[in-house]
Amino acid sequence: MLWDKDELSKIQKEPICLVRDFHGQNYRVLLKYVNGNSPFNKIQNKISEITAGDINWCFEQIPDEWELNVKDRDALKEFLWHRISSTDELLLLLKDQCPDWKGGELIG
Repeated sequence: MLWDKDELSKIQKEPICLVRDFHGQNYRVLLKYVNGNSPFNKIQNKISEITAGDINWCFEQIPDEWELNVKDRDALKEFLWHRISSTDELLLLLKDQCPDWKGGELIG
């Protein structure tokens, strides 16, 4: 398994950060698309519309064959909510690394 409840809990306690290789080849290509004013407002607005019901529905669709135990499932739900609630913090980090981000509203 790639993760379990303990690993997810550990990650949540760490500060939000960008990937180590943010200025590597793949991410550098994506940076050219982060430009203008408020480049993430549309996606930020969509993220803000996600509800607990949406997350729960996703987990209801997981097949039994995956054998996801209740503790790991609940930890993953908590992890997803943690990440959703941290998008503003992540955008602040991202803004500092995107030279073509011209300004505007940071949060949608």
